[in-house]
Amino acid sequence: MLNVSCEDVVHVAAQEIFDELSSGHKIALLIVTQLGETVEETTLVLIDEVESHLLHPPLLSAFINALSELLEDRNGVAIIATHSPVIAQEVSSNCA
Repeated sequence: MLNVSCEDVVHVAAQEIFDELSSGHKIALLIVTQLGETVEETTLVLIDEVESHLLHPPLLSAFINALSELLEDRNGVAIIATHSPVIAQEVSSNCA
């Protein structure tokens, strides 16, 4: 008899979804996950030219929005070095 738990099914499904993602989406997910695990209260996050890895403008926007929410929840601050007008626009709209 096959003994499969719900956790096993969810893990396999999540792995299949992850495998289908583009490299940019995988990088964004990895960065957000790592930040979610490591950012504590009043943390300073330094980011240098994230657009070199996340080229798709909607993905950049989603990343900045996720980062903004995380930092707001944990009373943190980010310093972002960028040449991307998309990031500059998203940061401006989130800081208003």
